[in-house]
Amino acid sequence: MLESNGIPVLAIIIETAVALGMGFLTVMGFVKFSERRRKPTLYLSFSFLFMTLAVTSSAIGKWTHFFVTAPVLSFDDGFIIIAYQMVAIANVFIMVFIDEVFLNWGSLLTSISGILNGITVGTLIIMNNFGEDLYSDALPIVIYNAVISLITFGLLAGLAFRESRRSEQQMPKVGFVLIGMYGVFVALVFVLFALDLAMLEGYTPFYYSAWISAGVGVLCGYLGYIFPNWLRKFLKLEG
Repeated sequence: MLESNGIPVLAIIIETAVALGMGFLTVMGFVKFSERRRKPTLYLSFSFLFMTLAVTSSAIGKWTHFFVTAPVLSFDDGFIIIAYQMVAIANVFIMVFIDEVFLNWGSLLTSISGILNGITVGTLIIMNNFGEDLYSDALPIVIYNAVISLITFGLLAGLAFRESRRSEQQMPKVGFVLIGMYGVFVALVFVLFALDLAMLEGYTPFYYSAWISAGVGVLCGYLGYIFPNWLRKFLKLEG
């Protein structure tokens, strides 16, 4: 496989493609918010935005590290650490979305999420020196971030699937299933990355599958909550 400075071309291609696709869905989410002016649409779109920024950051790191040789710096690690910060911010918006749509607990849940994810963002900002040993040094907080993300998106999936079972109308039922799949696919991202690390082989199929899973998850989230007219017509669903 073609590579430079340890970065495979395939990694650059997949991450760039996923970032572009997610970016398009993010823009469409904000367009829909401008039409509907519903808060959950805004919160979900912001979660899309920061997930997109996470993939984009990782892709930028790959592009830079592929072309630039710097003996004491790791652009790949530096930008992937920024990506984890973006995921932490996405977690907060997902929790706000969860509270707005499913729980209505007020500020308690979102404040806790803000604090827990703020620890990730603040710690990684302090640690990120783009050094060669950055990722190994930051691994404990990366694992912490993965656990928080799994809980957040797992909660989203569980609540969405529960609402789907309760709903008697077909369109909300399908919509909640798709939102639940957003949670499942994004949670799967962290499982796949863990499997990739466990293989100790660099870029395994699990690595590529993780980013693809993120893109599929955002697509499911967009279709599930925004529910564009073409999807309603295709599935022949009514309210």
